[in-house]
Amino acid sequence: MFLSDREKAVWYSTQWLFTPYGWGGDDFSAQDCSGFIIEIRCFVGYFKRGDDATADGLYREHVEKDQVIPNQNRQAGDFVFWFNNEGRAKHTAILVDRNTIIHAGGGGRPSTTVFKLIRENRFLRNNMIGIFPSYSDEMIEQAIKTNPIAAWALQQYISYKDAVTRNAYIRGDYLGYRGANFKICDLFSQGG
Repeated sequence: MFLSDREKAVWYSTQWLFTPYGWGGDDFSAQDCSGFIIEIRCFVGYFKRGDDATADGLYREHVEKDQVIPNQNRQAGDFVFWFNNEGRAKHTAILVDRNTIIHAGGGGRPSTTVFKLIRENRFLRNNMIGIFPSYSDEMIEQAIKTNPIAAWALQQYISYKDAVTRNAYIRGDYLGYRGANFKICDLFSQGG
């Protein structure tokens, strides 16, 4: 049995559940809301790898007026965009049934950076730089550059810590959890 692009998108979105939210994230270590939707669209062949946009950029650049559909016509595989008072899309998700979405949510910018984590943690400083009576910002920056694997591991730690403390990960929610200021978009009609 072959799946339609819409069915593939819904299936693929479920494979990302519990991936940490990461502002600007676009891989399996962390995703933000627009990166998650772009990943789904890449999987079904509507975007190419490397495409990047905010929720507002996705809406403005990829949604045609005739792809915005009445709420009562929504179905699994449609995309949802929430808007602020200025009319800019601030969040996006995929419908997995008429009333349930999967989205990368609960985030915002990371709680800290690798640089701050090293500067504020004696154990990390001593292990990445060495034991010195004082540390300069340049020493920390150099340690990050010369230890890319350690810096990557610390970034993963930040993402997972934020996911746990802020309930920030790819998850399911009910459609109205962010309010009623949203539009449903059928991005599979007319070839996407």
